[in-house]
Amino acid sequence: MKRTICLIFSALLLAAFIAACGSGGGSGASNPPPSAQSPCNASTSFEFDATGPFCVGTSPYTATFSSGVTKASGRSDYYSSGDYAWHVLNETSATVTFETLPSTLTFYVRGEIASTVSDIQVLDENGDLIMQMTPTNILQQVIVNRTVGQTIIGSVVITSTSGGDVVIDDFIFLIA
Repeated sequence: MKRTICLIFSALLLAAFIAACGSGGGSGASNPPPSAQSPCNASTSFEFDATGPFCVGTSPYTATFSSGVTKASGRSDYYSSGDYAWHVLNETSATVTFETLPSTLTFYVRGEIASTVSDIQVLDENGDLIMQMTPTNILQQVIVNRTVGQTIIGSVVITSTSGGDVVIDDFIFLIA
């Protein structure tokens, strides 16, 4: 009897948990498909057509991408997974902001061609620089992890100054 009550209670908790998480759907101009999500993280491999601004995740775990486009270019060296990536177009910039600020951020990035001149800055909740990098024309993984006592991630700023797009794939953010 006690085991049955525990199983019923566990099933009810699981159902409430699932309902609280939502469906993971996106919003924005092209209404992107659901992101992979658990209660404290969200991710996207940009497998949808969208022009910024667009949002991925489900409130309160969302990321808003201010500009750029998600697209398939037909070049497998642009992608960590899937056939699409987010492109910050040549001579433009884009910002990623978060509804709930994450403590960990992971993504893959590359410049479209060898002469792409670009800059990526990860800023904390106060707008101070946490990390800065210049992507190469080879796909590379970026991991930013903030520990207890450190300020958390506030935004990501991507600038493509000249030479081609900045290509980003498999964007994951985790809330501590």
